[in-house]
Amino acid sequence: MKVTQMTEISKSRVRISTDEEFTFALYKGEIRRFHIREGEDIEETVLDTIREELLPKRAKLRAMNLLKNRDYTAKQLRDKLKEGGYPEETIEEALSYVESYHYTDDLRYAVNFIRNHAEGRSHRRIEQDLLTRGIDRDTFQKAWVEWGGIATV
Repeated sequence: MKVTQMTEISKSRVRISTDEEFTFALYKGEIRRFHIREGEDIEETVLDTIREELLPKRAKLRAMNLLKNRDYTAKQLRDKLKEGGYPEETIEEALSYVESYHYTDDLRYAVNFIRNHAEGRSHRRIEQDLLTRGIDRDTFQKAWVEWGGIATV
């Protein structure tokens, strides 16, 4: 697989694009370690190592680091990992990992959000705020009832 483009994201990170449109971000030290250069082929073993070991481990650590400071919905966490340049399959693996330990829980997030905003916002406003954060209507309704609100249709 040929590296078609290398774009600097920051002083230390570079987005790598290949001819098969597989895109990921690596640190400059990793680029040197794997001998990746624009216009040249990446060995299949190197690509497998990046796809199957390096990126999933880093994505899981990134997700855990984000969750250490505050709760995120699954959508918010997905968006943060996308911003970090992770491929979709790696994002899914990281999300499954954190969900398996109940580090993300959209129902819990919604109940806490309602609890923290019920006094100053209307039911409709809270619902809209949660929908934009990736909480579906069914989860919102369950959270509203769990919080102690009256179920609405």
